[in-house]
Amino acid sequence: MNQSEIRQFLQRFAEGNHSEPEHERFIHWLHTSADEEVEAAARAYEAILEKQAGARKGDAGLAVKVERWLDEVDERVGMTERPRPSRLFRLMPAAAAAVLLLIATAGIYYYFTRPGTTSLPAPATQQAGLIKRTVGPRDTAVIRLEDGSRIVLNGGSTLAYHASYRGKAQREVHLSGEAYFEVLHNEQQPFIIHTRDMDIVDLGTIFNVKAYPGEAMTETTLLEGAIEVRLKHENGRKVLLKPLEKVTYYNPDTLLAGATPAMPAGNMEIAIKPVTPVTAEHMIEETAWMNDLLAFHDRSFAELATSMERRFNVTIRFADAPVKAYRYTGIFRDESLDQALHELQLSRPFHYSAQKDTIIIHQ
Repeated sequence: MNQSEIRQFLQRFAEGNHSEPEHERFIHWLHTSADEEVEAAARAYEAILEKQAGARKGDAGLAVKVERWLDEVDERVGMTERPRPSRLFRLMPAAAAAVLLLIATAGIYYYFTRPGTTSLPAPATQQAGLIKRTVGPRDTAVIRLEDGSRIVLNGGSTLAYHASYRGKAQREVHLSGEAYFEVLHNEQQPFIIHTRDMDIVDLGTIFNVKAYPGEAMTETTLLEGAIEVRLKHENGRKVLLKPLEKVTYYNPDTLLAGATPAMPAGNMEIAIKPVTPVTAEHMIEETAWMNDLLAFHDRSFAELATSMERRFNVTIRFADAPVKAYRYTGIFRDESLDQALHELQLSRPFHYSAQKDTIIIHQ
């Protein structure tokens, strides 16, 4: 967007006449522009607000309101830290609040935006009454349903859903990949997430679902409220989770096909465990991806490798089977692939070599 387009958008936004596509273009511009350009836009928007009836310059209460709202969101998500774009907080309070509101009102929370990501949100396609949204490997997307429920899609994921659930007995969505859900509970219209191995029924809930194709493990983590998990391959067996519990299902057919991870000790296809913080700040691995982090607690190298493949867009192969069983606990923030592998080597020695986009792990 050039400066003229930005000013025109800001005027339309202040008047409530903007379109969603141009709002997304502005969000993209906001995260890829120099600090000086962002500050100029914030001041321009503040000037527009001043001209509107009732607008007051330097309204510090606006910034406080936005911060309080963001903190409430963090508490619900279970985050005690969130990376903040420093450019916004170098601005004057009213200008900073103005830009924050430009982001917030689009339903796109800025701490879900991956640093360095320059691609626009993936377009949604519609077929047979369903909207299908697919997210690129290093992107995320926020989807707000008609009923107010909010879904955050992780990279490499696809969600199919209806634009409207009016007149339907159930609110059903289909997930391939990983997503975080904040569902508005409605006893008269249950919310159901369908995945390859399990269906998750909301009972008034905030939870995370991980169900990537090609992986043997399907996992649902409950953060708040209650959910009922129905296991498709266990004759519809139902598991009721309590807050900060997760259920993991290891698909035996996929395991036989060679997918990772390996089945846990005891050959148990189903595991129900408490959620364990990875850091002193109580960050949990199941939702760390929302801060563009890869957190892992007592994970085998085989399990960790699948997450690293998605994060670094590579293929990881093991030349020696024993290395797959190495276990790690830690967190990757902004490390490169080489840095991440070197950090793992400090805990359990191994060697690796690279062949284009394939990493070979040796003892």
